[in-house]
Amino acid sequence: MTQKRAKSTAANHGPRDRLSPQRRAHPPRRGEERGRAKLAAVHRDSGAGAEAVAEYEEIVRQNPGYIPARLSLGLALQAAGRQEAAVEQWNAVLELSPGNRRAEMYLKLAEAADRPAT
Repeated sequence: MTQKRAKSTAANHGPRDRLSPQRRAHPPRRGEERGRAKLAAVHRDSGAGAEAVAEYEEIVRQNPGYIPARLSLGLALQAAGRQEAAVEQWNAVLELSPGNRRAEMYLKLAEAADRPAT
């Protein structure tokens, strides 16, 4: 019976199985990312860019697949003058979600901003 159970468990790989052992042991509470993202947005909107970046980085560290935080982190990094780091975040979004229109748009805008004016 133990062998059958092990086989059925191995066959039922879900999203949780793809998480790191640390993430499986201490998953964030439901909705926690959204609340933290709202706090980061408040920091950003109040001109506290460094705090916004730190908050978004923490969200992404805890949940690397949370696309809204990666998109916003890219914007916060760009506003802080860290263009290369912003581009890395948007490229990471495209790896997680190929064809993500917001990430593609931000990358195009960043590329256009890097071109010398003619």
